[in-house]
Order: sequence, then structure tokens, then C-alpha cells
Amino acid sequence: MQIKAQAISDVEGLRQIEPLWDAFICEMGGCPFLLGGFASQFLKPNSGFIPYILVFSIGRKIVGIVPLKIWEGLFYRKGLILTHPWFRSDFVIDPVQRDTVLKETFSILFRKRGIHFVELRVPSESRDLTVMKKICEELGISSFTWLSMGRAIISVEGTWAQFEKPRRSMRRDVERTGRRMMEKGPLEIKWYGSRDDRQEALDKILLVEKSSWKYVGQPPERFELDPSILHVLDGCAEVSQRFPSFDWGAAILEHRGKPIAHSLFLEHGGHAYICKTSFSDSHRRHSPGFYINYAVVRELWHRPGVKVIDFMGDLPYARRFASEVVPVNKIVLSRNNLGLFFMATNFLHEVITHPTPKFMEMTITYLASILKARIARGAKG
Repeated sequence: MQIKAQAISDVEGLRQIEPLWDAFICEMGGCPFLLGGFASQFLKPNSGFIPYILVFSIGRKIVGIVPLKIWEGLFYRKGLILTHPWFRSDFVIDPVQRDTVLKETFSILFRKRGIHFVELRVPSESRDLTVMKKICEELGISSFTWLSMGRAIISVEGTWAQFEKPRRSMRRDVERTGRRMMEKGPLEIKWYGSRDDRQEALDKILLVEKSSWKYVGQPPERFELDPSILHVLDGCAEVSQRFPSFDWGAAILEHRGKPIAHSLFLEHGGHAYICKTSFSDSHRRHSPGFYINYAVVRELWHRPGVKVIDFMGDLPYARRFASEVVPVNKIVLSRNNLGLFFMATNFLHEVITHPTPKFMEMTITYLASILKARIARGAKG
């Protein structure tokens, strides 16, 4: 039977196929942030982006999910991964149909939808990466790849004592932080989960966020809660109703009865994710974010069935915990000069913020690849 492509752009469209959708995500070992309860959070109206999920099926069997959103600017259209980049929600495709699904995806995006360029983040070990490059050559699409923020992960092996042994300095820092803060008042971690009052947890998270470095010096009326926090909490609430094995939690660090740090985490299929951390700027010198995540890692380590703890990024504090940092590639696909414009703005941003010879070298390589692709198309034509 022939593969059929269906585009979904609203919650109602997802709800119609949600049981088949969730079953496919679980079968392929996809990340929980693409389960229906989470994906639906990104199908709501959102700052100019148009949700555009391509679902490929053979009969009633789903064989591929490509979760994207489209930004329609004044002069160009670009495609991005539907969820937040750090959610690790890349394509989910049946390996048998990988080539066909990816080729059809790029054909739909560039030819039917008129997308000028697509920006993706794909784990370096993903099999999709090699297939993408091959298909891009066939379709005359220029591709540019460079390393983005990786993912610090912990492999849960052995005992907690064995994990701590090579990280003695980390434990000493945590103990020192605890002593210093307790000299000035009581210190307590409160834990919330699927059976607790979600609103109470959210209220405490809000207090931490309002006092964080992001809002220091700003008037209260300018405060806006990071939307990814609600995406995580609302998604967890929905998914936990459908999957009893799905678990989530929020750890709140309180000093003298006042919330000063929080950490949101979840666990599904043996893979735990530390999704979001923040802390009060007035307690920055005590590293409360590191302190609370040390407690979260210890809690997840002792949970039955947890095999991997994923920080979803490679910030310096996460590297101190990590067994390894999994590299992630950022990929830009382009068929025209607007892709060059996009890369030029990225290039200027990198030069201004943190210039590196490596980035300049990669940009030159990208420009050369576009020139090569155009010459090849001209030779064919």
C-alpha cells in the first residue's frame, strides 16, 4: 500500500488519531514530549507560528511523525521543530520507511508549502542525519550542519555511593551550601507529583520565577511566566491520565519558608528528564539550583527502573553530574538565497556574542555547499 501524508495543525486533528499516535511513539521509543498530551500543548495559538505536523501512514498504521511549526515572515517562510528545541522531540519514523518519509517530507515542505529554509536539531547519532544529507543531494537542497548544545546524561549503573565516589568535590559543595544556608534559617525540600496539588506547586514555582535573574530590576507588571513551564506541567497532567507508568515531579527548595529554587522532572520508560530549573537571584552565591538538582538526581537514581537521567542540555553544572555529553547537530536546509540571509544573521550574531574561528569556518563551508549545489543544478538543467 502507498504511504499517505496527513497534515495536522490543531488539537482536534490530533485527538482523532491520538491512540494510534501514542502507540506509535511508544513503539518507536520516541521521547515523551511527543505523546499526545504534550504535543497538544504546542497546537494552541502561539506567537505567530503555525503548527504543521506531518503524519505518514499505511492504511491505519502510522509509520512516521514529523512535528514542525511554520513561521511566515514578511519575506520568507521557515520551518522549525514543533516543541522547544531542548525537548529532544526530533522526527519519529519507522526505520523501514525512513527514506520514503524523509523524501516526501522535504518535497512537501519545499515544493508544496513553499518553505524557504528549515532549521532542525538532530542528535548526532540519529540515523535520520545520514539519510537527510543523501535526500538533500537528490532534491538539490543545500544543507549546513554544526554542533549545537549537547545533552548531559547520567547512566544509572551501580550504587549511589559508586556514582558519588569520583564526584567527591560535588558532594562537598552541596554539603557546604546546605550548612551555610541553614546557619541563616531552616532549609527544606518539598516534593510534588501527580497525586499532589498541581496549583500549589505552580504557585511556588511562580514565586521562584519572579525572583529569578530573568526579572531582576523589572516592574511586577512585566512578569511573564516562561511558557515552557506550563507546557511541562500541563503536558504531564494530561499524559499521566493515559499512562499510569508515566511519572513527574517538582522539587521546591525553601529557605526560611520561602521558595528559592525549583526543578521540574519526569520519567517514562526508564528515561528520566530534568526539564526546568530556576532559582532566586538573591541566593545566587549559594548555588541553590545546583543544590536542588543534586537532590533530584539522587531521588531519580533510587527510583526502580530508571536507567538514564537526562539534563536536556550541557550547561556547566550539568556536566559535573554527567556520565557523557551526547552531541546534537543543528541543521539548516535551504533551496534559495533566503537561506543565505538566515545564515548571515546567525553568523553576525555569533561574531558579536562569542566569535570563534570554527563558526566562521563552518559558515564558509556552508556557502561553498550552496554554490556547489547551484552549479550541480545548472549542469543538470
